[in-house]
Amino acid sequence: MENYKVILASKSIGRLKTLKSAGITPYILSPELDESSIIKKYAPNKKLNAKKTVLFLAKAKGEKAVKILNEELANNKIDKMQINNKISNARILLAGDSVFEFRHKVFGKPENYETAKKHLKSISGQTGKLYSAIYIYDLKSKNWRLVANYAKVTMHTLSNKDIENYLSTNEPYLVAGGFTIDGLGGAFVEKINGDPHTVVGMPLAILRLELEKMNIEWFKILDNNFIKK
Repeated sequence: MENYKVILASKSIGRLKTLKSAGITPYILSPELDESSIIKKYAPNKKLNAKKTVLFLAKAKGEKAVKILNEELANNKIDKMQINNKISNARILLAGDSVFEFRHKVFGKPENYETAKKHLKSISGQTGKLYSAIYIYDLKSKNWRLVANYAKVTMHTLSNKDIENYLSTNEPYLVAGGFTIDGLGGAFVEKINGDPHTVVGMPLAILRLELEKMNIEWFKILDNNFIKK
């Protein structure tokens, strides 16, 4: 029997690489979502801390992806979606969000050079919390789960030249907090206290445990070539 396929509703290279390294090659569906507008529209009167922010946005991304998927399937337009091959055996849809919390301030993806530079200068030599949330939707039962986790990240002290050189790459603008641990920014991270996969944006251990609560066995979503026949 074929294993289930997973749909990843995210453009994150880090999340995709993490899943692939764990033996899961997902189909990709990337719904466009203006995060600032979503928060202003649906949570205008709520003071969202880092954890509430990632939970709120992960759920919003996941729900939009499920809506798009259902609409496209109903209208037989699945070939126009950003999904490779067939999805007839897809069982799980995943969406996620990450933010960096430093001194009670929430850092998402830097909007521009000045913001990225300010963030990197402020966290240089300091420790903050990287929060990641995942929204898990079972396409068969329609059940879903939403969970968040964090890891503490301590940065090395960065020189002005380090920061300028890093900002000359495109990487800081693509990730929460303006740095990575699995890319160019990894050279600036002193230590991590917690799950490194959480920092990348896809906490695998928590994903496995949440799937078990949904009665979905972890090894049933791995690529078939990893399973001995």
